Amino acid sequence: MNPNTPIKSYRYLPVHWIPPADQKMFDKKEKEKDSPFVTVADLGGSSEPSTPKTPLPPSGRPFMYSEQRAVRNYLLKLWHRILSLPLILTPSFLSHRHSKTPSKSSQTTWLDGLRGIASFIVFFAHYTQAYFPSERWAYDGKFSRYWTQLPIIRLVYGGHAAVAIFFAISGFALSLKSVLNLKQQQSEGRSHNLLTMLSSSMSRRFVRLYLPCAGTFLLVGVFVGFGWFEIVPQGKFGHLTGVVELRPPYKENIFDQLAWSFWDYYEFIMLPIQGGGSKFIKTYAQETDIHLWTIPVEAKESMVLFLTIAAICRFKRWIRLCIIWGLCLVNLFNSNWPRSLFLFGFMMAEIYTHTPEFRDPIVTLELPNILSPGLPRGTFEDEEEDEEIGMVLKCVSYMTTSILTALLFLGLFLASFPENPPFHRLTTGFTNLLHFIPIQYEELHRFWIAIGVMMIMFSITHLHMIQGWLNSKVAQYLGKISFSLYLVHGTVNRSLGYFFCHMMWSALGVTTQRNRELNPEVYEDMMILNKLEVRRVAVVFWGFLIVAPVTIVIADVFWRAVDKPSVKFSRWLERKLVQGETEKEIPT
Repeated sequence: MNPNTPIKSYRYLPVHWIPPADQKMFDKKEKEKDSPFVTVADLGGSSEPSTPKTPLPPSGRPFMYSEQRAVRNYLLKLWHRILSLPLILTPSFLSHRHSKTPSKSSQTTWLDGLRGIASFIVFFAHYTQAYFPSERWAYDGKFSRYWTQLPIIRLVYGGHAAVAIFFAISGFALSLKSVLNLKQQQSEGRSHNLLTMLSSSMSRRFVRLYLPCAGTFLLVGVFVGFGWFEIVPQGKFGHLTGVVELRPPYKENIFDQLAWSFWDYYEFIMLPIQGGGSKFIKTYAQETDIHLWTIPVEAKESMVLFLTIAAICRFKRWIRLCIIWGLCLVNLFNSNWPRSLFLFGFMMAEIYTHTPEFRDPIVTLELPNILSPGLPRGTFEDEEEDEEIGMVLKCVSYMTTSILTALLFLGLFLASFPENPPFHRLTTGFTNLLHFIPIQYEELHRFWIAIGVMMIMFSITHLHMIQGWLNSKVAQYLGKISFSLYLVHGTVNRSLGYFFCHMMWSALGVTTQRNRELNPEVYEDMMILNKLEVRRVAVVFWGFLIVAPVTIVIADVFWRAVDKPSVKFSRWLERKLVQGETEKEIPT
């Protein structure tokens, strides 16, 4: 071999490349295009008629080592995915892979924390409502004497206020990008970018809301099909004295149950199209999960919000604020409180993005921060004037913080308005508020709760200490899984929650001794009744310590397996359907 002859390396050649020495055996086959087969004679063997033909792969060449290696790699990947299946069931806060994911830093991350806390409050409220009917009444010192019924304290299980916070946060978050775009809108091209952004948001909103709900319907169908809801049969409350949630009817087999869930999901999707006006909130009684009544409301009011932004995007800012505030009041006093909260969130985005503490990376606001403790020394030439200005700014800062804190507590008080209307004059001030509720309201508590949530949102947007609490790791984690927690908590409550409490009540004798027909003498002895009540409440408390971690783990898995892929799918679908630039290509 000539040492000057270059050595041929086949390492980086194509996958289906054939060595030159073997090329002759395929020349004949390349010429015979009409036949998809190759005989053994073509490969250098015998050409007897009895020899069968060997089929070729779609590439037209024999099954080479490269195809075998590809199949082997595919099987290895599939095997690794099967082995990594337990990692899917591991919560993200325990997984090493998710622990290294950096969290986003933004001026509005506190919204995620507030949403997460509100979602957990909804979960706790729906857990306790089946066992404590008294939570629907306010404290009056005579008929309702539990300290948990006091104002502000009752917000711990105040599900109605938490749902109102959902709507206000949605209005804020959905309009934030549009408001930031309006701040830099200076030409017709900017208006085009805003309309493109609104079109992108509107096209993805329906998929974002309804696709994860399909996982809830599937989960409920499986639970009902396997009889995990049968601890409290349909139409019976067992020993649940509060509000017992409905469940789907039990079918003969799992396939019929899943078919029923599929049809129920179809009717759920059609609900925004068939229902009109704000009254459909009360007519909606989904048996799969009654808590999903907020999803059609979110979808409908989101579309109204986007249309409102598109309609007034070219107006001056002060005109926009006047129009939004007017629409907010009109809807509030006409019993359309969800739309009022959405519009209020839009208005808060307009106000918050123009405050000095909101650091916009595009538009720099060179204004003094009145909420800061003061200006740095040396701002003015005269040192005495510098100290005087600093003292004035400190006083203004303390006064502003005091006013916002008072507004926050007033909002918390109004958001504590009970579900059942107070009838006693000692009901901690709520009786006097009944006279100011518009006659259009059928659910009287919705009016004052909506006003209280508006006060809460306005004060938090300017209280940095509260925002710091909402940016904590626990609040931010609950914010990540908030939607999934909202979608799965009802299923766990109706299965594991009801089962644990009934099982422990039977084991401790609460079920038998509280039966008035079997033990009528028990109801004549208040001491025995009090002991049984303590046992009953203790079981509910310990049940929550078991149900809560299970619910959070299921919500975490649901978030990674259903919610996040739904977001990616909506973006992928938009890229496939949209011609031209997408929202990612829009300069913001």
